[in-house]
Amino acid sequence: MAMPLPAFIRNIAVVAIACLAAAAIAADVHLSPHGDDAGDGSMERPVASLRRALDRAHEIRKDDEARATPIEIAVADGRYELAPPGRCHLRRPYPRCV
Repeated sequence: MAMPLPAFIRNIAVVAIACLAAAAIAADVHLSPHGDDAGDGSMERPVASLRRALDRAHEIRKDDEARATPIEIAVADGRYELAPPGRCHLRRPYPRCV
C-alpha cells in the first residue's frame, strides 16, 4: 500500500510545475518540431526551425532596442537540423544565418 506524500512535498511539486510552466510561457520565441516557420513564435504558433527562431529574436530586438533583458527562446523536445557549415555566423551582437 502506497503511503501518501507529505503535504510539503506535494506543495514543492506543485510550485515546481507552476514555475516550469511560467518559464515556458515567459519565453519570447517558441520553437517546436511541430511548429511552422510562418508562425509568429508564440506558444500558440511556434516556429519550426532554429534559423527562424533566431530571425524572430532579431526582429524582437530590432523592435525594442532599449530592451535590457535577454530574448529567450523556448525549445521544445525534438530534432532540429542546423544550416550547412559556414552558413551561420555566431558573432556578437546576435547570431544570424545567411
